[in-house]
Amino acid sequence: MEPAQQHGLGSRSARAYLLTVLGELVLPRGGAVWTQTLLEALGLLEVDPRAARQAVNRAAGKGLLAPERHGRRTRWHLTPAATALLTEGTERIYSLHRGRRRWDGRLVLCLVAT
Repeated sequence: MEPAQQHGLGSRSARAYLLTVLGELVLPRGGAVWTQTLLEALGLLEVDPRAARQAVNRAAGKGLLAPERHGRRTRWHLTPAATALLTEGTERIYSLHRGRRRWDGRLVLCLVAT
């Protein structure tokens, strides 16, 4: 099961887009973001506002986001668990084809019969 699925953060697209926004935009910029900013970013990705809010709330429920209230507004902070998850994901995605290992001379043959 992939990390995003392990954390059950809402509908598949909302969850995936939320993790992308958090990993690409929030993590590199200090790990905090206002609710409205998250909703606007997800809206630009055509995520329904209700699904976006649900994904944010589920992420908080799973311990990935911690709220900080400022009057009526909420600023979300990445938790250490979220930072670890997103850092691992970033390294895995962007290290593709780096550090290639030498071929050991073995082949894998797959036969699919229909």
